Amino acid sequence: ELINAFKNLDTPSFILKIIGDGPLLKELKDSNSSDNIEFLGQVDNERVHGLIANSVGVVTATKLLEGQPTILFEASLLKKPCVFPETGGLLEFFPSNYALSYEQFNYPDLENKIMLLLKNQDKSSSIGEKNYNYIFSKFSKEITLEKYNLLFN
Repeated sequence: ELINAFKNLDTPSFILKIIGDGPLLKELKDSNSSDNIEFLGQVDNERVHGLIANSVGVVTATKLLEGQPTILFEASLLKKPCVFPETGGLLEFFPSNYALSYEQFNYPDLENKIMLLLKNQDKSSSIGEKNYNYIFSKFSKEITLEKYNLLFN
């Protein structure tokens, strides 16, 4: 669905980089040969962080009920905006009224959010900065330790 959404946008100056592997990797590579879609396969964390740091943002079209979205958390720490479905606890990790979340399984909405990310990079950069500040206001080491101590004392 993410690949189809990206293809529908017809944005040849942007590259969608797919990180990870799995049983569909070969089939997806074979059926989606394109100059602006790259399949990177399994990548170590250091390289993932470098890819995120040099990106416009991070997009996920997960169908799972995510509880703690590591990749989105890492993107926020790198001040990058994230496009993600409104599912599980994902919205808890972002400021209220987050502009780049989309209705899960609503792929035209996903396309709209990706286009918003790509076409408004100044605004997207500001969103990334807000994400970073939000993460630190809610999940800093000090705040986390304080909450932990409250639970167990």
